[in-house]
Amino acid sequence: MEKVLIREFFYSIIQFFNHSSIWLIFAAVAVFAVLWGLLEYWLRRNAKLYTIINAVLLIVSLLFVFGITLLFRISDDYQSVSVIPFDFLFKVNNKRMLFKSMVMNVVLFIPLPLFGCSLFRCNSNKSGLIFIASGIAFSFLIESLQYLFILGQADADDVIFNTKGLLIGYLLYRLHDRYIMKNKGNKT
Repeated sequence: MEKVLIREFFYSIIQFFNHSSIWLIFAAVAVFAVLWGLLEYWLRRNAKLYTIINAVLLIVSLLFVFGITLLFRISDDYQSVSVIPFDFLFKVNNKRMLFKSMVMNVVLFIPLPLFGCSLFRCNSNKSGLIFIASGIAFSFLIESLQYLFILGQADADDVIFNTKGLLIGYLLYRLHDRYIMKNKGNKT
């Protein structure tokens, strides 16, 4: 039975990638990454403008996450908590929607460390870990509010996938920051 479910899950992943909307999501992320890199490159010359734009983009990203996860959801009178990681793999019938939910939980949280670490200068591992921990606390807050306002299931899996998004965003920030510092060293 478990082998059949696992096979169905991987088959649904293949079907999911054949669906055109997933390519739009990945294209949007790619365009976002390029625009963020260009923005970083041009704005680092003007520190005040750089700080203001990163603050605005961080606030917009936080509001977007709140909007997607809380504001634009309809209460379905279903309130539960799932603390068993990856328990959903064997319980959900629509694997395409399941995989889409997983990807969206990751993608929603990628911009937060990009803008947040650019704003607060997470140049050390300690400051990066503090920012990641803040992001995880934000994720817990969202799940708690979803439970409190009966907006679905408060799910440990969402926190796990949100954390993956935070880590990916932080790694992208560190790679980009390392590239900028390397190029600064070459110009002097």
